[in-house]
Amino acid sequence: MRVRRYPTADITVQNLRRYLVTRFGQRTWLETKAAIERTIETICQYPLMGSLVDDETPAVKNWRQAITGKTRIIYKADGDTIYIAFIVDVRQDLGKLFDMLLMAKL
Repeated sequence: MRVRRYPTADITVQNLRRYLVTRFGQRTWLETKAAIERTIETICQYPLMGSLVDDETPAVKNWRQAITGKTRIIYKADGDTIYIAFIVDVRQDLGKLFDMLLMAKL
């Protein structure tokens, strides 16, 4: 399986990194990053392992999520490719996240 990250995945993981380093330190970020990488490897082996995203936001309808610790990876599998859209804290409201990303593009 190939992994493709949407630009939103890069933006959200940078925000997650900044938050974790500021609040909990570099070590916590490195542990979280390793867990994210392991989870993405597992998704590649078992693409349907994640549950469907339970959110009213149309942008993630029919997308899956894999949870690792307090991190949510939102992705979809299409053929031999995994598309990663977001990597966020599980407590983050997806609707507010989409609003923030839209405002950043304006």
